[in-house]
Amino acid sequence: GAVNNPVVSTYSFRNGETVDLSSWPKAKILWSPRLGFNWDVKGNKSLTLRGGTGIFTGRIPFVWFTNQPTNSGMLQYQLAISSGATPTSNAQLARIPLYADPTKLLQDGTISDIFPKQNVVGGKIAGIDKNFKLPQVWRTSIGADIKFLDMLLSLDAIYTKDIHSIYFDNINWAAAPLTVTLGNTTIPYYYNTPAKYITSPYQNVVIMRNTNKGQGYTLAAKLDLPRFAGFTGTISYSKTWGEEVTNKSGSDPFSAWQYRIMSGDPNAQSLGLTAYNTPNRLVVSLNYALKYNKFETDASLFYTGNSGYAYSYIFGGDANGDGTTSNDLMYIPKTQSEYIWTSQADADAYFAFAKQDKYLSKHAGEIAKRNAAYEPWYSRFDLRITQDFNMQFGKNNNKLQFLADFINFGNLLNHNWGLNKSLASSANAPLIVANYPNGRDAATGLLKVSMRKIGTSYMTSTFQDPSTISGLWGIQIGFRYNFN
Repeated sequence: GAVNNPVVSTYSFRNGETVDLSSWPKAKILWSPRLGFNWDVKGNKSLTLRGGTGIFTGRIPFVWFTNQPTNSGMLQYQLAISSGATPTSNAQLARIPLYADPTKLLQDGTISDIFPKQNVVGGKIAGIDKNFKLPQVWRTSIGADIKFLDMLLSLDAIYTKDIHSIYFDNINWAAAPLTVTLGNTTIPYYYNTPAKYITSPYQNVVIMRNTNKGQGYTLAAKLDLPRFAGFTGTISYSKTWGEEVTNKSGSDPFSAWQYRIMSGDPNAQSLGLTAYNTPNRLVVSLNYALKYNKFETDASLFYTGNSGYAYSYIFGGDANGDGTTSNDLMYIPKTQSEYIWTSQADADAYFAFAKQDKYLSKHAGEIAKRNAAYEPWYSRFDLRITQDFNMQFGKNNNKLQFLADFINFGNLLNHNWGLNKSLASSANAPLIVANYPNGRDAATGLLKVSMRKIGTSYMTSTFQDPSTISGLWGIQIGFRYNFN
């Protein structure tokens, strides 16, 4: 249940907001009306239209609910004293008696300053908005099944709009006293000191709230090919796109708020693309079956091609001075004058790197968007061959099957085929901001940056060839005996 902290409720935070941890959000009825249809247009199933619209209600990881009592400042107290760290630490260790029953440490009044009997004021607090609702989306779909020339074409489109999504709001986060100039725009620049918090001695006070920002769609098409001379096959294509405020990763609200990839104000409900977008995906399968006497041979060739994994271009280091590194979206410079470079060699190395990078060269003069860049097209052929032997024992017809799977079959045929490139280590953070407080030039408001190096050499390529055997071809061989 809820655990009250009577002390924190006496403090006020941004815009005078207070935190009440004594209760949960009130129970609410969440209606999920839906409407669907399936229409055989011509009455012979040659053209079928289907679709629907409605509201869908989901759940969240319940650990986000338990964060309120466990981070109320009432249940947990962490004490760490290191020998030799400071004279104070040594003095505290010398005062702690050795008890067979460790609970007596809490009862010993002479060391109550080390083991307090009451909650310690301050620290981090997690709460839930009293009007919080479980996630809901409005989803609409439309589809068609079309039969022609012994083939079946299926078309589908789905659109989803967030009604009650989730974001995390730090109500103890102070307004930034400075700004950083990025091209033609500015972003807040904070002091990475206790002054970044509104109310002392509390630090991050993060409230889980709802937002209606976020949407996405899926388009899909599938064609079932006719059977011809032992051949069958399918061709399918899909496209997905979605944007959201929070990527909703992590088990506690502090990391979900702190490490969200964004630009500027960590509390802003700014939208970014989801990490699971697949702009284009193509799957083709071709099967051949041959039966003769008591034998049957099957061969299946599969092709999978899709856009690579999504990633974000970010600064290496802390670009907005909030104390969190590697979560600030990178400004892509058009000219050298938009940053203060450690050296001319750093500037030259970056622009050479950006020239070979598709996303950086296309979006110069912009702040990169979250998860808007993609690894190169992923392409792979797989082959499966099975050989069946029909065997009769008395009145029973049994089957012995041998099978072989050729994984990444193209790479087996030619060592230059099927090699899918991936993002090189830290290639999505080519610019490194100087450590706080030296990352911002006081006179100009520009960031001080250097170009990333691998060892002693500047980074020159965004992507790399497979570095493990998982990117090469492989063979799996097996057999199976079926009793009838």
